[in-house]
Amino acid sequence: MHSKRYTAKIEEGWSVEDGYYHYITLPEELLKEMNWSEGTEVDINVQLAEYNNVLVISKVNENEKDRE
Repeated sequence: MHSKRYTAKIEEGWSVEDGYYHYITLPEELLKEMNWSEGTEVDINVQLAEYNNVLVISKVNENEKDRE
């Protein structure tokens, strides 16, 4: 396993259905490296701490999804 750092900004959008919402656009380089594309379902795990909050984003395993 290797580690790389990417930067993404939190952005805001608006729609008639949802009103205001926030989203993160992942860099194209990261999507290519992870072999993810539009429609890839991901799981987001939030780890809150006193000084550093962490988001862990992982692709949903289709086998695990079927068990739910």
